[in-house]
Amino acid sequence: MVFLFIFGINIVSAADINENSTNVLASQNMDLIYSDVDGYDDVLADNSSKVSTEISVENVVTKAGSNITIPINVSSADGMPLNCNVTALLPDGTNQIVNIINGNGNVGYFIPEDYSGEYDFSIEFLGNENYLPSTATGLITIPPKIPVQIFIRDINAKPGENINIPIYVVPYYGLVFNGNIVVELPDGSTKILTITNGFGTVDWTVPIDYNGTFNVTASFEGNDTYLAANGTGFIFVSLDSPQSTQEGNQIQNNVNAMVDKNATGNPIMVLLMVLALLGINIKRKQ
Repeated sequence: MVFLFIFGINIVSAADINENSTNVLASQNMDLIYSDVDGYDDVLADNSSKVSTEISVENVVTKAGSNITIPINVSSADGMPLNCNVTALLPDGTNQIVNIINGNGNVGYFIPEDYSGEYDFSIEFLGNENYLPSTATGLITIPPKIPVQIFIRDINAKPGENINIPIYVVPYYGLVFNGNIVVELPDGSTKILTITNGFGTVDWTVPIDYNGTFNVTASFEGNDTYLAANGTGFIFVSLDSPQSTQEGNQIQNNVNAMVDKNATGNPIMVLLMVLALLGINIKRKQ
C-alpha cells in the first residue's frame, strides 16, 4: 500500500495524486510531498522554494488567410527575467514549443481560409526546479464578412445613344458601401467603377449596329469586410425605344436613405425597396 503524507496531516492515495498531479504540484501551499513505500520515506517534490509564475497573452482580431504573431510574456513573483520553454496549443490542434527569453517570446500562426468566429488558444509552462507551472488562454477573433448585393438598373436605349447606367451596391445590416467594382459592358469592354455611398454610374455609347437585349454585369471581388458579389442588368436596344431618361439620382437618394449607416437595417426590406424603386422607374420609362 502506498500513501502520500503532506505536512504529516493530509493523506491521499497515490491514485488521487496522479489524477490531479498538475494541481497538486502547482500549489504553493505544499512544502514537501512524501512517499511511504515499504517503510521508506522519499521526497517526491519540494515546492516550498519554488516561485510562482504568470503568463500574459494578447487577444488577436484578424482575417482568414492571414499570418499572425501572438506575443507571450512570462513573469515571475521574484521579478527575475524568466528563460524557459512554453507550449502553445493552437486552434487547429497543433502544438508549438516557444522559447521565452528574458520573459518574452512569440508564436506564429496561419489562420485557415475557412475560419470565421472566435477560437481559443492556450500557453502552458510546465514549471522547473525553480518555478511553478502556469497557463494562460487567449482568443483569436475572425469577424464574419458581410454579404452585399449589386443592382444594375435596366435601360431602354437607341442604337448610337450615349447612356448612363446606374449601379447600386447594398450591404446587409444597414451598412453603406464605398469601394471599387468591375463593370463589363455588352461590347466586351470593362470599366473600374468607384461606388460612393452605395451608388455609381457608368457611361457607355450603344454601338450603332446594336439591336436587341444586352447584358451588363458588375462584380466585386470582396475584401476584409464584405463578401464577393455579382449583379446583372439589361440594356434593351431598339430604334423604337424612347430616349432613355436618367432618374438615377432620385433612386440613389432613396437607397442612401434606406441604408443609413446609423440604422441597424433589415436586408430583406432593403432588397424589396430597391427592387420596387427599380420597377417604378422602368414603368415610368415605358
